[in-house]
Amino acid sequence: MGPEMDADFILHEDYVPFIKNLIEELDEKRWYFVVYWPHICLDGDLFHFDPENFLHIEHWLFTYHPRLKYVMLGWLEHLDVPWFYKRIDIDKPLSMHLRTVKNPVRLLYRHYWYKARVEGVIDQVDLDVYVKQRIVIDFETNNIEEAAKKYLKALISKLSRYEPSKYLSYPRVLKDYVREKYGIELT
Repeated sequence: MGPEMDADFILHEDYVPFIKNLIEELDEKRWYFVVYWPHICLDGDLFHFDPENFLHIEHWLFTYHPRLKYVMLGWLEHLDVPWFYKRIDIDKPLSMHLRTVKNPVRLLYRHYWYKARVEGVIDQVDLDVYVKQRIVIDFETNNIEEAAKKYLKALISKLSRYEPSKYLSYPRVLKDYVREKYGIELT
């Protein structure tokens, strides 16, 4: 079994023993497994979340088999799980997904990349040109950094404040990283 986690997914240290025990208890000779659990998703920054899209449930661990593969469904990648896999669902959040906690310029480009995909023009226009045209219309500026700050501020204004005491505390590795890199204490 191997973890299937992106760089913006963080398993909470309290659940490492749980995952380790789960893996050790699986009968690898008898079954192929795919394990699902919900991530808590943070958006905009480390202090906000989208209450309408708070949890992201997906496969996070699986046993390798050559018939298990990723396929494209439209423009999204999807894990095609063969029928002989045993699905295991864990009902509690074990990790965090820093879904849209990104550099504001990168977040702005991601927003316009999706918008261009939806409009069906992604293959017809250079993304840099598209972004530069859109920020003049949407943010009344031709400065990418200024537009990115406005976009992030507008995004955060639509979100709810994340309360670690109510849901899942911040993972220690995230607290340590943010303290060392930015001098911010996550409580």
